[in-house]
Amino acid sequence: MKFGLALGGGGLRGAFHIGFLEVLLENGIKPDVIAGTSAGAIVAGVYASGVSPKKMQALFSEQQSLIQSTLEKRLSLIPSGLIKGSTLEFILKGITKNKGFASLNPPTAIVATDIHNGQPVIFTSPQLAARSKQKNCTFITKSPVSEAIRASISIPGIFQPIKVKGYTLVDGGLVSNVPADVLKLMGVKKILAVNLGFSVIKEKELDSAIGILLQAADIMGERISQQILDRYADLVIHPNTGEVSLWEIHKIPSLLELGRETARQNLQEVKKLLA
Repeated sequence: MKFGLALGGGGLRGAFHIGFLEVLLENGIKPDVIAGTSAGAIVAGVYASGVSPKKMQALFSEQQSLIQSTLEKRLSLIPSGLIKGSTLEFILKGITKNKGFASLNPPTAIVATDIHNGQPVIFTSPQLAARSKQKNCTFITKSPVSEAIRASISIPGIFQPIKVKGYTLVDGGLVSNVPADVLKLMGVKKILAVNLGFSVIKEKELDSAIGILLQAADIMGERISQQILDRYADLVIHPNTGEVSLWEIHKIPSLLELGRETARQNLQEVKKLLA
C-alpha cells in the first residue's frame, strides 16, 4: 500500500476533513488506506463505507437538527449525566449500512483507547491487522464501523465509554490523535496527515465542565500528536480552523469550505509526495 491518509480528531472541526477529502478525490488522489481518530474516524469510516464527501455533507445536513437537539439536551445534564452516544451510533449505523471492516474501500483503521490500561485499540480488517507491526495494542476485526466510530469519539467526561468485546473504550485521541503511526506500522509507504491541532478557547469561555474537558482533551491530543507526526508522517497539513465549540453546528459550512481551500493550496505538495 503506497498512500495512506491519516485524519485527526478535533470535535466539530472534523468537518474540515470532508471538504479536504472532496478536493483530493476530484483531483484523482485516492488513498490506498485511511485511518481516523475521533472526528477523523467519522469521516474515514463513512467514506470507506461508500459515501462520497458530497453525499456525506448532504446526509449530515439532513441529520443536523437531530444531532444538535441531542447534544444540547444531553450536554445540559453534565455533570449529572453523560452523553450515551446511542443516537449518534444509530445514525452512523444507517449511513454506513452497518458495514464491517472487511468490506470497506479503501481499507480503514479506526483508533480508540482502552481506559483500563491506556493501550490503543484498533478497529480494522483482518488483513490490515495481520500486516501491522504495532505492539502493545489490541485489534478488533469483527465489529461494525458505527460501533468503532462510537468508541473513537468517546471523549472522557462527555461521552459514556462503550464496551466492545470485553474492552471499555474511550476517545482514541488519548493515544493517537492523528494516526499516522497506525498507517506506517501497517506498511504504508507515504503518509499524508491532517492535524486539526489545538483549538484555543478564550478564558471567558472556560467557565464550564464541558469547556474544560474539551480543552484538556485537545491539549493531550496535540502533545501526543506532534511526537507521532514527527516520526511517522511524510506530509502534515495544519489548518487554522479557529475556535469551534462542540455545539456550533452552524460553522460546518465554513469548515467544509476551509477544507476545500486548504486541499487546493496543498495539491502540488501532495502530488509531489506521491510522485
